Amino acid sequence: MRGFDRAALGLRPGPKGPMINLATAALLALAAAAAGQVTIQDVGSNLRPTAVSSTGAVVGYAQSGYYRPFMWTAGSGSQLLPTFAGDPAAVASGINSAGQIVGESFPQPYNAGRAVRWDGASLTDLGVLAGDIGAGANDINDAGQICGT
Repeated sequence: MRGFDRAALGLRPGPKGPMINLATAALLALAAAAAGQVTIQDVGSNLRPTAVSSTGAVVGYAQSGYYRPFMWTAGSGSQLLPTFAGDPAAVASGINSAGQIVGESFPQPYNAGRAVRWDGASLTDLGVLAGDIGAGANDINDAGQICGT
């Protein structure tokens, strides 16, 4: 992997380090490359990307109050994803080329969550395995197979 030009990424040196972390910069660079772009894309402030699809869509969570899941595309910019009524927090952690997104929804702030899938505007509770108190979906492949905990 080639090194990053810190100035080109907008990483300003300072007493508290760079303004964005390298993991964020790497995900944004992958998204830009997948979308056929050659520049780093700004997905918005207080957003933490967690995955990028082969089409260049980025998912993650907004870090403003409770975590809120988002998806960013070059055409639409950053959009918050729906959450279950009563669930104050959720994160998106994986996306496939069809745009199916997986993650975790939290019925109580950052307590044991449940695995979820977003498919367009539809949100599906994937449940919890018998005997477990929580679950999270970490990634989804192009066949729709989901891995998680």
